[in-house]
Amino acid sequence: SNTHGYKLYHFGTNVSIGRHACNDIILNSDENKTISRRHAAIWHDEQEYLLVDSSLNGTRIDNELIKKHRLCHGDQFQIADFFITFIDDTAVEPAEERRLAQDVQPSSTDRDEKTVQVMNCAAINEDVPDLKLKERLNSAGIIVEDEQMLALYRDIHAVSHIKVPILILGEPGTGKEKVAQAIHDFSEASGEFVAVNCSAIPESLFESELFGSVKGAFSDAQTKSGKLEAAENGTLFLDEIGDMGLASQPKLLRFLESRSISRLGETRVRNLNLRIVAATNQDLDEMITKKTFRPDLFQRLACVKLNIPPLRKRKKDILPLANFFLANYALQYSLKPMEISSQASQI
Repeated sequence: SNTHGYKLYHFGTNVSIGRHACNDIILNSDENKTISRRHAAIWHDEQEYLLVDSSLNGTRIDNELIKKHRLCHGDQFQIADFFITFIDDTAVEPAEERRLAQDVQPSSTDRDEKTVQVMNCAAINEDVPDLKLKERLNSAGIIVEDEQMLALYRDIHAVSHIKVPILILGEPGTGKEKVAQAIHDFSEASGEFVAVNCSAIPESLFESELFGSVKGAFSDAQTKSGKLEAAENGTLFLDEIGDMGLASQPKLLRFLESRSISRLGETRVRNLNLRIVAATNQDLDEMITKKTFRPDLFQRLACVKLNIPPLRKRKKDILPLANFFLANYALQYSLKPMEISSQASQI
């Protein structure tokens, strides 16, 4: 499976899901017997969208088998190795949604239309030329030559206008914050990019840092806005999300579900419009097994999941990056221009 691929399906009525070619959403091939020929369906029942499993092999939500489930925006379900996210298009700017969708699947202009995003299947929107993409990335200090990373940034360019949470996974030093910044820049959001290092905030202060507080809420509390409000109409980047304490996780989950907050010690409810991008180098699946990370929070954060390969697996980027840093340091320290020797380049 392609761990950062996706496909968008737009619909306003019922959709069938399975491995046979007669389905609206085709998963895998006839050789995969773990996916039934007609595995599941999404039914439009008046104002609701119902996920109905008709298979012998099962459809899972939060690792539990379901037969019928009312879908809400951001719900993710699993069929074999495919993770499918249900996206309510009211969370997407209509003009940008239609622009993004035009080369993927014919879409209706009906505002009741919903989107299913299928991840872990090979489908990449390549409507931006590589040269133009590289130029835009270079201007942001992101150097990319390796095809894996170009494919990743094509994906980022395509999903940047869909305002759903994104989870970035990768080893330390793979540039996860750069990827998060690129998501924000490509989205052309009017708000700010606000970065929060979850491992650097004591759990006792996490709620006030994220949601804000009012004077008197706790000892030494002052009236202030939190990081979520600071990222209004922009992007909040939660780095090291795996280090967020269990006590704080349901509070973040509540915001992801309601898109509203109250400052600590305040009753007023504030509705916010922003995107959450989270990143970690930890194995969240293992943490879920050990009950140190909530599966429902993982489900909400991983509407789109991006895996960043380490530099050792994208060797075409090594020399361009080395030359980039060499030129930058020469300029920073007023040194004469330097270049890497041809002998060193061949190592």
